[in-house]
Amino acid sequence: PIITFGPVSISPEYQRQGFGRMLIEHSIAEAKRLGFNAIILGGFTYHYHPYGFVGTKKYNISMPDGKFYTGVMALPLFEGALDGISGSVHFSEAMYPDESILNDFDKTFPPKEKKVLPHQSDFEKAVSEIDTYDY
Repeated sequence: PIITFGPVSISPEYQRQGFGRMLIEHSIAEAKRLGFNAIILGGFTYHYHPYGFVGTKKYNISMPDGKFYTGVMALPLFEGALDGISGSVHFSEAMYPDESILNDFDKTFPPKEKKVLPHQSDFEKAVSEIDTYDY
């Protein structure tokens, strides 16, 4: 069994204080404690490589389109956990909401200006970049 988590997000006033690191380390430890074999997630490589995450291409685990992306990474939680595994990652449908339903849902909250911040565009690029790394 494989688990995912994220995105990890820290409010700007609390960034650079170790909270993101603590959340990631806790999530990894908890996944091990619960008996999962590996973690697969999407994110910025510079956030997750320090913890041992690498592109799923290394394990022949693609996205449903058959492609490997640098921002989709795996972390085996024990030696050989992903040996002999292949297939594709299917994230929750919640990651791909129907825009018309999403707009109706948003209307149930007080009005707020919608923004697309630069890091959101950066994230979109990171998770759509083709993994050409030779593992």
